[in-house]
Amino acid sequence: MDEDGTAVITKPEKAGGMVSFDTVREQLLYEVHDPARYLNPDVVADFTSLTLTDLGEDRVRLSAARGGPAPETYKGLVCTPAGWAGELRVAYCWPDAEAKARAAVRYVRSRAEATGLPVEEWCEEYFGVNAYGGPTVDLAAADASGWEPPEVIARLAWRTADPESAGRLGREVGVLGLSGPPGISGTGRGRDGRPTQLLAVEPFTVERALVDAQVRVSVAEA
Repeated sequence: MDEDGTAVITKPEKAGGMVSFDTVREQLLYEVHDPARYLNPDVVADFTSLTLTDLGEDRVRLSAARGGPAPETYKGLVCTPAGWAGELRVAYCWPDAEAKARAAVRYVRSRAEATGLPVEEWCEEYFGVNAYGGPTVDLAAADASGWEPPEVIARLAWRTADPESAGRLGREVGVLGLSGPPGISGTGRGRDGRPTQLLAVEPFTVERALVDAQVRVSVAEA
């Protein structure tokens, strides 16, 4: 870091990973709500004038960034319990991979309805078709040509108020391996069937004057 604010991002020679123009800009803009006014505890950063120069050999120079006075408040977060989640992920191969995946999800949801499981929220998506909130292939072109995805991973997640209910539905999916559509393989954390506690996150602001800025170091000797 130079006195004028110019910095060079690098890494130890024998460490893994890569420092390049693409990796630095990806991390720089991660979760940035406003690149012209990114709030930090000690400065309001303006990235719109920033220049990245790839120097090669895992070295990237950052220059020409601007900053304004620190915000008048700090940001705090309050986490509160928001129920429990269970998850199923199953992969099906061609042919009819999507149809198999959808049939598996229909079975699991029907089991929840038949057993009266108190599911408060569902999340259903199909990797290879429409995951990440939108189509991952040109569905119109695929239908017109008769193309089918070679593999589809169905992901079904659910939220309940208690861990027992969330875990119970996870145990219902074992029958898919024996009596469900052929060509199945399990993947991801849904394989163990264990529920996960969920937390709701609420942001709030705190006046700077109310915060005692300090650093404490505690040393414990064995």
